Amino acid sequence: MQAGSMEEFAEITVEAVIETFEIECSAFFTYDKLENCLKVKGKFGFEADQMDCQLDSDWIDSRSISKKGNVIIENGSPDSGFMKSMGLSQVIISPYHDDNSKLDGILMGGVTEGKKGYYDEISKELIPSFMVFTQQMSSQLQNFEAKRYLNEKVQRRTTEVVKQKKEIEEKNVVLEDQKEELHSMLDSLKLTQSQLVQSEKMASLGQLVAGIAHEINKLIESIKNGTERTTQIVNGLRTFSRLDEDVLKVADIHEGLDSTLILLRNRHKNRIEISKDYGEIPLIECFPGQLNQVFMNILSNAIDAIEGVGVITISTSKSNGFIQINITDTGSGMPEHIKAKIFDPFYTTKEVGEGTGLGMSISHGIIEKHSGSIKVLSESGKGTKIIINLPLTQKKIAE
Repeated sequence: MQAGSMEEFAEITVEAVIETFEIECSAFFTYDKLENCLKVKGKFGFEADQMDCQLDSDWIDSRSISKKGNVIIENGSPDSGFMKSMGLSQVIISPYHDDNSKLDGILMGGVTEGKKGYYDEISKELIPSFMVFTQQMSSQLQNFEAKRYLNEKVQRRTTEVVKQKKEIEEKNVVLEDQKEELHSMLDSLKLTQSQLVQSEKMASLGQLVAGIAHEINKLIESIKNGTERTTQIVNGLRTFSRLDEDVLKVADIHEGLDSTLILLRNRHKNRIEISKDYGEIPLIECFPGQLNQVFMNILSNAIDAIEGVGVITISTSKSNGFIQINITDTGSGMPEHIKAKIFDPFYTTKEVGEGTGLGMSISHGIIEKHSGSIKVLSESGKGTKIIINLPLTQKKIAE
């Protein structure tokens, strides 16, 4: 289901209800927690002035809609307010819920008074299939909202990276100007030394110039090192992000791992040793930017797991048409009940505000998209090992 907004998602859903169940009309409602009511997000098969109503808390409570799995069928009557306002003769209503089993909205299908002779009566036999359809739609909705959240986060991060890159470029210009100025100062001092060679002050001036030249050379070397470091960071950002790559490419896994380590350097330097045991592996067919995101998630978690000093070991090897990437840390490890949930969406052991709980879930999806596998070995107090297997080539990757 491809949709760019909640409204498009709702329109696609109600059209699918019409097509799947051969029913006259359908409506998609979402639950507004602030106003405690159901609001229409999409409709199909109604007149223009119909289905613009809201269903308040009294309506929700009277039908026990908040209860999970409570699919109901209603028939119209003269005193049935909401069905009369929508011109409905008969309706089936199925609620959907969030991960905490809280009401998230309802999916409705119905037949109007004017067309009830043209459509089959909605019977109880329809309830199981309508419930399954609603559950599948709810899962797609959660995936859609998670993807939309991730896209917004990536867009914000991209904007930040572009801004940081611009700032780095501006600082490079300033550094180059300072470098030229220092060279000019050095040339001027050398000229002064030459002019005073004939005077009695030559000895003392020579010492002065030598000392200043030494200090200037130290500054120039520092500027050179800073420029090289800046270039490494910018190249690492470019290699890591690959935001413009949406097609399969032949890429170097070692290059992706190294660029990720460069970006994480400030988080692990001086306390965590990075041990590399890279094997002789060929280039592989993949989405490089997506694999870099997997490396970022796993290495970030490994750094967070190590309190104080420790070691992260990265090894690669090739076997039977696959390459294997092992990332091992000497951190705190994790108990079995946490390890069992590590790939669940939105599951996190971090403090509120420090993690979304999507990193490992997204990583699992990316590896599966590459027809690979990802495995976690961990015990409390004994560290964690992540094992990734990826095929050398991709026969077919689903959109």
